[in-house]
Amino acid sequence: MALLKKEHNFKIGITTTCTNQIEVIKKALDVLVDREPVFDLFQVTYNFLDQSLREILDELLSQNKSIVIKEVLANGRVFKNENYPHYNEMYATLEKLSKKHKFVGNLNEKQTQRLKEIASKYSVHKTLQSEILIDTEII
Repeated sequence: MALLKKEHNFKIGITTTCTNQIEVIKKALDVLVDREPVFDLFQVTYNFLDQSLREILDELLSQNKSIVIKEVLANGRVFKNENYPHYNEMYATLEKLSKKHKFVGNLNEKQTQRLKEIASKYSVHKTLQSEILIDTEII
């Protein structure tokens, strides 16, 4: 990988998830070949249920790493589901927001796009100073 990266100016990345994603990122930052870091891009879970990225964000930004945000809508857990009673308070809050923004019933294409925009803005804190890509294609 390191040879291809050097020869073709590739960016090499990893995808992380679950409770140990910060540990994985830290270890990946230490992977060097010929004293050069192998990984340039990190696809990470970040949403209002999991904001562990904040623990290492400054480090990634200081090393000019690219960040791709995934699971912005928490793999659908933002939508009311009786199987997750521990999210009832969150569901109530989201229902209030949906009424405020007039999201009721089935969403049309325009409403779906607006929901993606709101979710992205909500999930990416205003203080982030890096270009961050958002993957919201799970709707």
